[in-house]
Amino acid sequence: MKLKIFKKIIRTILIVFFLFPILSVNVFAATSSFSVSNPGKKNTGETFSVNINVSGSEAYNAVTANVSFTNLTYVSVSANSEWTGVSGPTRSGSSISFSGAKLGGSFTGSKRVLTVTFKAPSNAGTSSISASGTIALADGSGTKVNGSSGSTSLTIQTPPPPTPTVVSAPTVSSTTHPDSTTWYAFNTATLGWNKDEGVTGFSYILDQIPTTTPDDVSEGVDTSKTFSSVLEGKSYFHIKALNSVGWSGVAHFLIQIDLSKPYPFSITKIKEADGKYMMYFSTEDEYSGIAKYTLKLNGLEIGEVKSKYILETDSNDIEVTAYDRVGNIYVSKYLSSTEVSLSSNGSADVVGRGLYPEEKFMMFLTNNIVWILVLVLLVVLIPILIFVIRKIVLNRVNKA
Repeated sequence: MKLKIFKKIIRTILIVFFLFPILSVNVFAATSSFSVSNPGKKNTGETFSVNINVSGSEAYNAVTANVSFTNLTYVSVSANSEWTGVSGPTRSGSSISFSGAKLGGSFTGSKRVLTVTFKAPSNAGTSSISASGTIALADGSGTKVNGSSGSTSLTIQTPPPPTPTVVSAPTVSSTTHPDSTTWYAFNTATLGWNKDEGVTGFSYILDQIPTTTPDDVSEGVDTSKTFSSVLEGKSYFHIKALNSVGWSGVAHFLIQIDLSKPYPFSITKIKEADGKYMMYFSTEDEYSGIAKYTLKLNGLEIGEVKSKYILETDSNDIEVTAYDRVGNIYVSKYLSSTEVSLSSNGSADVVGRGLYPEEKFMMFLTNNIVWILVLVLLVVLIPILIFVIRKIVLNRVNKA
């Protein structure tokens, strides 16, 4: 009986002795695994990236990875730059392959292998990405270890409609008056503007105030408007858009119109000490401003000139034309004659005459402005003085 028990003990010891190395190898063998980062839910048509990672229980210095995907559009792939000796990555259909080595070193734990960029499909559904491969241990023999595969699935969803917001103010342009800094010599204006998605109406007004806000009554959805007989000067077009949220801000567009000639003006000649004549002229323009003056002498075009122009003689028919910045003109003429004016020493100076009636009136105002102002002051002050004197006299009478 004792002998049987002894034999069983010996048998057990031998079994344990011979099986232990095998169990040790199985228990402590190197392991490897591949994983795919989960990008979460994605909208249809959205572009996104995932990382392909590998991990090993022991130091490793090489990897081979295979990636497959379904219901996704491949965009690009890049390898981790820490893998210095590489082959690939290459793509064939819905598969990507890559081999890389860490020259002169090794990795432990988890390491990124690839980054792959995909585009989600146009329809909602489910997509998947999986990765598998092997690593080579840094054990001097390059022992290969098959890695367990990893995968991820992701939901492709139709994005929710955007939350409505107030639209931007329309952008205004004009085919007839395109530049707001320029004056134009015609008063029919055509304006146009854009219509953003969701806009259900516009409210607009044309006036002479820079900052007007149109009322909240829609004028419809048309995107252009023509205004005839626009007033001279600066006019402003104001417009705002309406959508389901409310009215937008207001856009303002400036139109500048000048239809009027420059103001009438006269030509004045003054004889200088050397016997020549200095010619003076000047005027203004109500809207766009004076651009230039041109001169004709005895019907001959001289060209552009300025006031204080020297005339060699007095026997000239003079024509000065004033231009405003849009091309409106006013012509002033000074016709020579033989009207004689005797000087104090009895000699005769021949001085040209022949101003138009409106030119004579303007010259009269210019030459007599001081007396005109004095007359106006007297007309205003005399009644006041009479009233004050009368008041003083009445006060003294009442006191007496």
